[in-house]
Amino acid sequence: MISKLIFICLTIITTSIFHSNTFAQSCTCLEELEFLMEKTKQNYIGYQQKVSNNISYRPFADSLQKEAKKIYTSNCLPVLQAYTDFFEDPHMMVYFAPEPAEPQRIRAMFASAEKINLSEADIIKYLNTSKRDKIEGIWTDDSQTYKIAIFKSKTMTRDFAGIVLQADSIFWMPGQVKIEIKKNSTTYTANYYFRDHSSTELPLTVNTHSIALPDGLGLWNKLYPKVKTPDVKDTQIMNNPGFSCRALNNESVLLTLADFAPENKSTIDSLIETNRDIILRSKNLIIDIRDNWGGAVPSFEKLIPFLYTGPIVIEGNSILATNDNIAAFKNMLLFPNVVENIRLTNELEQTIKMLEEKKGQVVTLPADTVRQNSLCPNPAKVAIITNENTASAAELFVLQARQSKKVTIFGDKTAGAADYLDMTEMPMPCGSFVFAYPLSRNDRILVKPAPAARISPDIKIPGQTKDWIAFVLKKL
Repeated sequence: MISKLIFICLTIITTSIFHSNTFAQSCTCLEELEFLMEKTKQNYIGYQQKVSNNISYRPFADSLQKEAKKIYTSNCLPVLQAYTDFFEDPHMMVYFAPEPAEPQRIRAMFASAEKINLSEADIIKYLNTSKRDKIEGIWTDDSQTYKIAIFKSKTMTRDFAGIVLQADSIFWMPGQVKIEIKKNSTTYTANYYFRDHSSTELPLTVNTHSIALPDGLGLWNKLYPKVKTPDVKDTQIMNNPGFSCRALNNESVLLTLADFAPENKSTIDSLIETNRDIILRSKNLIIDIRDNWGGAVPSFEKLIPFLYTGPIVIEGNSILATNDNIAAFKNMLLFPNVVENIRLTNELEQTIKMLEEKKGQVVTLPADTVRQNSLCPNPAKVAIITNENTASAAELFVLQARQSKKVTIFGDKTAGAADYLDMTEMPMPCGSFVFAYPLSRNDRILVKPAPAARISPDIKIPGQTKDWIAFVLKKL
């Protein structure tokens, strides 16, 4: 069934066809919150499980409603996000997405963001006269929408700050802090602020010429100070950040996969096909999916033959057959990765038919089993490395892979984002906020006792270990 094939995870799957100027622009924060609460109750498959036996829900909801009565819609986002945070579901959120013609309103909403008043000339003077860390400099993103300056700005939460030098002058203004960075020995971790000023913590791959962000967030290239022609390592990251395959020795190959986003499926498939011979000649295959926030199941399908030792069971899913959820599944038929795949299109149409026939009910899509006719002698051992940022579709890969006798999971517990999947979105009444939520439940959570959301490794890599690849290679 389609949910087991697509799993668009941590990716908004609907399109702008839902946005309309017909939504009321004079609505209140309370109306926004009540809309959010009602749509969650109607459509979220996890609602009953998380609310029915939770005595804290009603007092919490009442307190939010009282708070919403006091504030303007422009300041409503924290209240709406507090509500979705209650459900502790990485695929449920509210974010800011106003109509393009509201620049003054947008600037006002984010006017209180931290600001450091330094000009580009000030930054250049600092960079020319100070001993620099390699992350310090002036950088631009792939689209050249943003130009930021990163420099030492030590506080309790950061070692470096990245301020905006150039942006859209609507969501982001010059001087506002776009990124905060901590350095630990040779590694960098960032608190990164998105367009709507919401933030997430993520690791950075920093080189002389580039900063690669995980989860398809792109690449920042250095503008100043000027640098020489990139070396081989930098060239690889700039051309294809986060996706690589290389031999570690005569027996072992390392495959690094930054995400399983649908738009990167062709990159992953090509990487595997190009290196198929060396993988099949090697005794050991290490698959590094640290900081892989997920994407879509088809993106990892070509990995399964390398690790297959017997039938692989894929858990069933459950979906609430509501009008909103059916519309979201119909919208999937417009996705390029579905349009181009007859099998996905047919199975999606079957799922929609089942939902329409059982409207108002919970529709359960049965478990499936992956079987293949032959086994690959090599790689004889497959190691998969995970950490707390391995999420969603990447966790589904782990759940499938660990059923193989070849596979050992190394590292740390995963993020715990594989219980509710298939993310969709809908606009909220005032036209400035969008509600995103998961359409389906992975029925593995119905097992008694329910498995932990975060998947534990078979072998935990100690926290003080600097080189995880070397640790795994030694164990293999």
